[in-house]
Amino acid sequence: MSTEELLKRYAAGERAFCRAELHEADLRDADLCDTDFSAADFSGADLRRTRLIAAKLTGVHAMGANFFGACLSRADLRWAHLARAQMQITELRRAKFWTADLTNADLRGASLRGAKLTSAILTAADLRGANLSKATLIGTDLTGADLTDADLSQANLTGAVLIGAILTKANLRGACLAGVDFAGAILSEAIMPDGTSHD
Repeated sequence: MSTEELLKRYAAGERAFCRAELHEADLRDADLCDTDFSAADFSGADLRRTRLIAAKLTGVHAMGANFFGACLSRADLRWAHLARAQMQITELRRAKFWTADLTNADLRGASLRGAKLTSAILTAADLRGANLSKATLIGTDLTGADLTDADLSQANLTGAVLIGAILTKANLRGACLAGVDFAGAILSEAIMPDGTSHD
């Protein structure tokens, strides 16, 4: 499907584009809120500053896609394939990422406040300065992730895997860390759940 066709059909009121082929599409600055893109192919697509608020993106293939500065708050990204996606300063508040693959994704400065990331894969993801406050990270794999300066206050990290993760100056105040695997993790100057600073 061409970008022109998609935008024309959206403007005409159509909202269902399941399995749409949008590989390497240029959708910069597009407004595509409340749209169903289930299982669509956005691999390598340019989605910078695109508005996808409350969009249904379950099972999408968006490896290497560029979501820089996009707004995906309340979007449904369950089972999404987002390895190596560029998601710097992306708005992802209350988005659903259950079992999504975000391996090597760049989420620097992204807002994931209240996001649902249960069983998501964030191995080697770059989350420096990301806001994960009140996020649900139950059983999430954050092996080797960089969470320097990340806000994890009041986040639920029950059973999360943080092997070799970098949590320098991360804020974990009020977070639930039951069963978390911190083997080899770097916690220097991190603020712990009780408000104390880790040496």
